[in-house]
Amino acid sequence: MKNFFKWSSTRELGNSRILKSSYYWVIFVPIISKIINHYNLNFDLPFSWKIFYFSSIFVTLGNLFYSLFCPFIIKKFSDFSSFYENGFRDRSIKKLLFDTQIPRKRKKRISFFEDEKKVKLLKDFYKILTGNDYQDNKNAIVTRINDIQIKNEKIGEAFWFIRDLEESKRPFFTFLTLIFYGIGLTGFIYVLLENLIYVINFV
Repeated sequence: MKNFFKWSSTRELGNSRILKSSYYWVIFVPIISKIINHYNLNFDLPFSWKIFYFSSIFVTLGNLFYSLFCPFIIKKFSDFSSFYENGFRDRSIKKLLFDTQIPRKRKKRISFFEDEKKVKLLKDFYKILTGNDYQDNKNAIVTRINDIQIKNEKIGEAFWFIRDLEESKRPFFTFLTLIFYGIGLTGFIYVLLENLIYVINFV
């Protein structure tokens, strides 16, 4: 699951203005439906308010999970160009690494540096920036990375390194987000096709 479900596959859906408006659909669809039923308005179309409403709920859940759990670097930037064009440089890339990979709480931070696999990520990042293997004390690696003046040609490689790490974070929530979007969009497509077929047959 970790390698199969990636946050980038939800990005276009999560940042879609149309799908973001689903919050309004959840509120207004019941109101519009009641008005139509109250005044006996008949558009002579097989429009299913229930399917449309529940579809909007699932899309809203997808939006909520995307907003809460999708990593910042993926949600905000489609690629390195968008990162660079927004003025993010040397300090920003290091801050992203520290904020996303190193726990802030003391106990978790201690256990982080006791995990060789996690420390290796920092060593790999150090090698990307300098071209050399890290040989110093592992507890000093954050300071060493912070002291590096990153060359412009290395910023892109560092960006993709961090983004790839974030891609597979919280795979269960990535899976749920895709499921919610999938169910919601399937419902919308069903309503659209049902009415389109009706119009074609009527004509």
